[in-house]
Amino acid sequence: MMKHMSTINLGISVLVLIICVTTVAQTEVVTLTNDNFDQLTADGIWLLEFYAPWCGYCKQLAPVFERASTMAKGINYGKIDCTAETSVSNKFSIRGYPTLKYSINGVFREYEGGRDLKDFIEFNKKITGSPSSEIQQSNLEEFLNKDTVSVLFVGPDSLLDDFNSIAQVYIVHPDISFGYMTDVPNLDSYTLSSDISGPSVLIFNDNTKNLVEVYNGNINKDLLGKWIDQRKLPILSEISQHNWRYITTDERLAVISVINPEDSSHESFLDLMRDIGTEDKDHVFAYLDGIKYKQFVAKFGLKPEYLPHFFVLNGLASIHYVNTSIDRTAQSITEFLKAVDNGEVEQQGAGSGIAGKVTSILNDLVIKVEAAPYISLMILFAFLLFLFLVCMIAFPSDNDYGPRPTTEDYLEEYEKKTEEKKKQE
Repeated sequence: MMKHMSTINLGISVLVLIICVTTVAQTEVVTLTNDNFDQLTADGIWLLEFYAPWCGYCKQLAPVFERASTMAKGINYGKIDCTAETSVSNKFSIRGYPTLKYSINGVFREYEGGRDLKDFIEFNKKITGSPSSEIQQSNLEEFLNKDTVSVLFVGPDSLLDDFNSIAQVYIVHPDISFGYMTDVPNLDSYTLSSDISGPSVLIFNDNTKNLVEVYNGNINKDLLGKWIDQRKLPILSEISQHNWRYITTDERLAVISVINPEDSSHESFLDLMRDIGTEDKDHVFAYLDGIKYKQFVAKFGLKPEYLPHFFVLNGLASIHYVNTSIDRTAQSITEFLKAVDNGEVEQQGAGSGIAGKVTSILNDLVIKVEAAPYISLMILFAFLLFLFLVCMIAFPSDNDYGPRPTTEDYLEEYEKKTEEKKKQE
């Protein structure tokens, strides 16, 4: 009897051990290093956090990221300490913490979603599911109301793989969904930019005119991919800490309206900018709460008394353009945007002036390195050494004052203060 009980106890112990080991395996976020990063991320789906141990926002994200990993199926979660794994960090030019990226079989893209648990769960579902869903006339409206931007392929099943290969690129982008139909849908309540002829792709966006843009070209990554890329964002997005980088690092310049949401008269200005954005695909249009983020907006020369107004931002180059005396009419705004595109408006911001010239010099040097690598690398090294010595003398180290906050840090800090103020009231 005792022997039998011992056997049972041993069996229970082994079962408990297996459960514990399984639980640990499920909750583990893989630590990636310079040595194992390329090998491990070459296959499968990964969600990656680039962090620094001293970063407060990284510490806040860690338990959420860990919890999300336990709920993920078919996807790996990994973390990279950028202060230790500098080769990996430099490879991706990581500038702010935490930075999130995802990869599919070694192809890396920016993670542009939210950073709450529900956002990661939604990411897990999207990234492991089909890039597009089959739509019938009966559930068309439900599909169109799911996200701000809806992309619908209308054509034969034989071209569905080609469409899905394009949809896969955008599958985890916020505010966009992909679907397909084999039969032409009934769109009597919408205005189409052109007739649906043969295989077509339709984009429904957040404009108030029920306008549907129709693509009737070849279903291939280059042509259709470029067409979707210009329309992947809502016509007029509200900026938050989560989508700031997504909006402002697009290859197109961002036209950012600044309003006081408590002033109902500012809605007409947003309607105006939305109408301009409906026609203008050469720029990204968004808006920002100028009262909630007034200190941040002040960096672009816009005070509360100037609102509603707008500025144009080149996020990649840290350059912006603003004219506080411009008339708030469609014609004046359109002419100002054309002048910006033609280089007729003065640049402002960190990327302008001397800093902009230094960036231009560095870009030229990179091009010359490709043409004459050995000589150019020597010149580049000498220039960087000189620049480093000048910076060491002219500017204090970040370590004297702590790390400089990123734009996302500013936005998140403002949102937290606003939430705390509401709780106190």
